[in-house]
Amino acid sequence: MSRRFLPLVLAFLSLIGCVTCATASRDIDEKSSELISHANKGDVETLIRDYYTAEPIIAFAGQGVTKSREEGREKFREMLKRGTIELTTERTEESGNLFVQMGRWKLRILAGPGDFREEDGGYFAVWKREGGKWRVTMQSFAPEGFREND
Repeated sequence: MSRRFLPLVLAFLSLIGCVTCATASRDIDEKSSELISHANKGDVETLIRDYYTAEPIIAFAGQGVTKSREEGREKFREMLKRGTIELTTERTEESGNLFVQMGRWKLRILAGPGDFREEDGGYFAVWKREGGKWRVTMQSFAPEGFREND
């Protein structure tokens, strides 16, 4: 009798895994939107405090790598003085308490009154679940994209 139910139990457990993955994806999408909103408002304090781990590693396109919240805070301030940022996620992967996003970034820079120019490239972010909350632990903004099959 238990052998008849084994496939059903396995299918159910598999379904729970898919639901968990979908939930994580929704959570990360929501967190990413909130993160970008804070960034574009210039709210760097909330951005760093609520969305990054205690010692995040962040590589800024052509601006070096930071390894602490304090360093990240300063680099974000510099970057966001220049304009607003937009992220487009193209691929995600989840494994345990880690979630990886890959996609494109675009920085819209005010070049003069009513005159904008754009910089863009690829990004990846590794989110880590800590105490039930997702936070970025590693992130890279590269001037050249991480495009698949280019």
